[in-house]
Amino acid sequence: MEKLDAISKRPQASNIITTEEGINELCSTVTGTTDCFKGYMKKCGTPIQRELFDFMMEQFVESVKEFCNGEHKETFLKHSPCINSKVLTKKTYHNKCVNDIFAAFNKAQVLINQTLDDPELFNLEKSSGRSLSDRLLDITCCAYNRFEKCSNDLITKECGPEGVTAMNDFAEKTFGGGMNRICPKRLFNPSKQVCTDILPPSGSDPKTALLKSNPFGKYFLSYVGFLFNFES
Repeated sequence: MEKLDAISKRPQASNIITTEEGINELCSTVTGTTDCFKGYMKKCGTPIQRELFDFMMEQFVESVKEFCNGEHKETFLKHSPCINSKVLTKKTYHNKCVNDIFAAFNKAQVLINQTLDDPELFNLEKSSGRSLSDRLLDITCCAYNRFEKCSNDLITKECGPEGVTAMNDFAEKTFGGGMNRICPKRLFNPSKQVCTDILPPSGSDPKTALLKSNPFGKYFLSYVGFLFNFES
């Protein structure tokens, strides 16, 4: 993941989505990362692990190829300069959308830490019918769907509905279709009680030190950190 992480740490990292050269670099880096994972699993995984890994990766790899080698990329490049200059590089996007998702990831890490420090808390969670895993899924999915709605609203305002469609297609292909399958909006609607009860209030300020130590934040900052300009 180091090459992806390096892209996300560049100054004005989101500029990479505005040119064909930048998108090609992203595509080749993601492809190289998946090839690295495959090589590691082939060398070190058990037969069952390799089978499960190949099953999970197949659609992801095909989805990335579909974006990188077809008309999806050309369509996205028509809208990405507007998305970058009028949304991704603006403080409004950072303060309203980016801070919210990472504040939620920090809350997930706090829940994990509390459970590790107090095993009885885990038993209480189980007795209530809501395990720690349930709550972590709720937080992660609600946070992502709230972030997507927030960014979509800003993109619609600045770049129009076609810009939103292009951005959502880019995100969907980048994640291999995973987020919509794992976090359907009918179950994790950010305006519904399942989300409002567990998410930190919108506008919460994420603690950077905690953010960089939790797996949710580290994954997002490594894989798609260029969309957040988090260090700016």
